[in-house]
Amino acid sequence: MSTLVWRAAAELHKGRKAGTGQSPTIVAESWESMQRPCRESTSGVYILPARSLRESAAVFKPKDEEVGRGSGRVLADFGRGSGAVREVAAYELDREGFAGVSETKMVKLSAGGLEKEGMLQAFVDNIGDAEDYGPSLFGVENVQRIAAFDIRIMNADRHAGNLLVSKTEGVYKLHPIDHGLSMPDNVRTLPWPVWMDWEQVKQPMTAEVKEYIMNLDPHSDAELLRSKFGNAISDGAVDALTCGTVLLQVGASLGLSLFDVGKMIYSIDTETPGFMERLLTNPVVNHLANVLEQNFQVESRCSTIVELTLESASLLAEIDPDKVHDLVA
Repeated sequence: MSTLVWRAAAELHKGRKAGTGQSPTIVAESWESMQRPCRESTSGVYILPARSLRESAAVFKPKDEEVGRGSGRVLADFGRGSGAVREVAAYELDREGFAGVSETKMVKLSAGGLEKEGMLQAFVDNIGDAEDYGPSLFGVENVQRIAAFDIRIMNADRHAGNLLVSKTEGVYKLHPIDHGLSMPDNVRTLPWPVWMDWEQVKQPMTAEVKEYIMNLDPHSDAELLRSKFGNAISDGAVDALTCGTVLLQVGASLGLSLFDVGKMIYSIDTETPGFMERLLTNPVVNHLANVLEQNFQVESRCSTIVELTLESASLLAEIDPDKVHDLVA
């Protein structure tokens, strides 16, 4: 059982730990003993209190209280009840805490004779969210790490409210939460994230961010998801992760900014297919991908198309560097 689960079980007011199955069970006195967040939330969210009741130990989101979020075509790619799995998957993928995703586990919470399964996430002490502060307060490295992670997992829900803010010795820091709308079942145009309007992502990738991106292994990530979650996460979601990772890597190798890469999958108008979605349905590109698949072992159709197209764009860059930026405009 993880440290998070043990701690949450121990700190629950009059709570006790129980169960040793795949999804550990935490027992609380009642659902009413747990607070609801002061900010609005469309899905069920419970804050597990510490013994003092003045501090929070963890946040619990039950699968059966998930409400379909998003709109139009985007909403169709996230089945109700799948958000908890995606939240846990996002934590597992954030190796070494690169983006700062708080520890997240799948558990069962029993209270008042009613048991619910969902995701348990360590509470992040904060002084508000990004909606309360100007973006200039946040460091380039901090913002770029979150932006790179969002592109990698194709996050469809990065508004200012799910970037919590902390302040330590005068330094402000962002903490990403709410990844239930990441790794969609189909790769399509996603809603414009808040950081796409910030100057930090329009600057060149930092050396640390670029190095991290180039060291990612999308095929190992795919195996991680399949081994840990099985049928609970779709092949389409795994493909989206692979596609997002390859997109980042090729973009980094071409010297694109995270803003340039983000324009390939994000748009203010999600009902109109953007660059990536048009690319994946282009008949010429798909024909070339078919030829490659017939002659080589290919892990992901999406990543094959991304590599094929953007590597070709690098040839254009040798003639005119602006061509690469024109391609994603």
